[in-house]
Amino acid sequence: MKHPFWIGLLCLALAAAPAAAQVEVKAGGGVLTDPSRLGGHVSLEIPLSDDYPTYLAPFFEYYVQDDAKLLPKMMPVGASLLYKALMSSYGGMVYFGVLGGLLMSRDIPDPFGAPTGVSSNDALIGVGGGGQFGFNDRFGVFGQIRWFRLVETGGDNNISFQAGLALKLGEL
Repeated sequence: MKHPFWIGLLCLALAAAPAAAQVEVKAGGGVLTDPSRLGGHVSLEIPLSDDYPTYLAPFFEYYVQDDAKLLPKMMPVGASLLYKALMSSYGGMVYFGVLGGLLMSRDIPDPFGAPTGVSSNDALIGVGGGGQFGFNDRFGVFGQIRWFRLVETGGDNNISFQAGLALKLGEL
């Protein structure tokens, strides 16, 4: 198995959710700005409380290199703590929260732009928010924006946008 850490993290996240809990899976495409890279987003939202609409959302994103500029592949991975609120009585939801994790960079180019195979893992913190609209009780669409910064001194600021599908699993 090539990546047992990620499989273990997913199993741990699924085991942490109570059997009757309504877990939500979000998957979609996205863009990381400055400079722009296209990619994708996957997250799992696990409810933390029956009294408050708070969620723990482990996430994984992957942004591919632009061959013309020889940019590194970027993979933000971590968890968000989210608060969700109904948008109106007609449906829809808005949410916001904080996030933390790692920004894994692969194939960092040398000063002349040639790929080196060098990698780095840097801690990140950030905030984000978005909206969601359901077509029925189990299926919907979402759009979100995230700002994150590397923790290291002089770390980069990054903004990412994602949009895609949301699927609710478990009891309603």
